[in-house]
Amino acid sequence: MEVPALSCVKTPITSLIVRAQWDITADFVKNEEQHLVEHLQKNGGSNFGVYQLSNPTTISMYEVFCDAISEEGFVWTLIESFSRRNKDEFEDKAFFRDYPKNQEAFKWDRFRLSLPRMIATANRSTHVRATCNFNTEQLQYKDYFRAKLSEIDVLRLSFDECKKVEFISIRGYNCTGCTAFFFQKDGYHAHSDSYWAPAVKCQFTSASADAVKSPGGEDDFGCYQTVNPVHRCVSSDDSTTQWWFGVHH
Repeated sequence: MEVPALSCVKTPITSLIVRAQWDITADFVKNEEQHLVEHLQKNGGSNFGVYQLSNPTTISMYEVFCDAISEEGFVWTLIESFSRRNKDEFEDKAFFRDYPKNQEAFKWDRFRLSLPRMIATANRSTHVRATCNFNTEQLQYKDYFRAKLSEIDVLRLSFDECKKVEFISIRGYNCTGCTAFFFQKDGYHAHSDSYWAPAVKCQFTSASADAVKSPGGEDDFGCYQTVNPVHRCVSSDDSTTQWWFGVHH
């Protein structure tokens, strides 16, 4: 079935919930990302919105947010979004653990794809990024990072080390083409830790200057056992954190 084209309008993304429904064969999980990317590229990379995917074999449906306009040359698929109010629910959920939330009814404050769907998306992706408050502010490069998925592969088991990023910003401290400290293991959501970066000798250390120390060192982009309200992702209970897989084309 042909998918109707989306159009960009200058309204808050919270009110732009555009649903385009596919009737896909039983292998839709394998091909979903390819379908989305091909459609968005065909329409000139000028689309974003919520896509509703359906599998006629199991009569199941889920929703995913796609963004092909915020960064030139990229098509991004949202894999997770949650608010600070709901951080306790996500803080111990590593990405290699299956924890689907609201796939059938997309919500910015509590959403995550299932592990099989994340794997299918990752298999056709080249990059990973994290954003803050995309639902209300769209893309801002303050409190943001982007890296190759091969460098920060959150679907693999654990990491506790310096990782190469294309760009990272934490509270206005920025670094391009450098290493930053990232952490994920069972019981801990993937995140960057700006406080401990100098101790592990990563290149991006400037954000440690104003980082919160107690109780365990500032967590950025996830986990949030130690928060810094200056960081846009956790500046209020309604602030949100997003993680995305993307294709560079």
